[in-house]
Amino acid sequence: MSYPRKLHILIVEDDSDTIDAYRQYFTALKKKYPLVDPFIVRSFSDAKQRIDGPEIFHIVILDLNLPMQTRGHADEGVAPGEQLLELIAKRDNHPVPVLLVVSGKLNLTQPIGSLSQRLESDFWYGRMVNKGGLTEYQEFESAIVHAQRYLDVGIHIRESGKDWF
Repeated sequence: MSYPRKLHILIVEDDSDTIDAYRQYFTALKKKYPLVDPFIVRSFSDAKQRIDGPEIFHIVILDLNLPMQTRGHADEGVAPGEQLLELIAKRDNHPVPVLLVVSGKLNLTQPIGSLSQRLESDFWYGRMVNKGGLTEYQEFESAIVHAQRYLDVGIHIRESGKDWF
């Protein structure tokens, strides 16, 4: 089974204003790239359910500071997001090729270098992005381009007649 060409995106974010901004970004990006409307979850438990499920996600946008349950309060710290990163990295059924860690709490990750190394080693394209930064939109577009490149890699079987390819 291969990955579909239309990109499927999972957004793990609990802040309503940020979610609204992301929806606007992806509405604009959808005019240029083949995307399915992003799927949005607002808590650790909802994200874990999606990550453990059978859906294909080409891109995951992950906030690190999350409540454990929907409509819950996010405690100070990034442990829920770091646990989700582990689950995403270990995902066997349909691995996630592109992961963007978008957080305003990147300074709380200990140590930040190991998170960068993890993103580089476990994903086709992984980046840390400061939430609300001026380059957020460009980072999302770059993630889409990298996901498309991932889809372009593979074995292509063509009719060759008597010849071998």
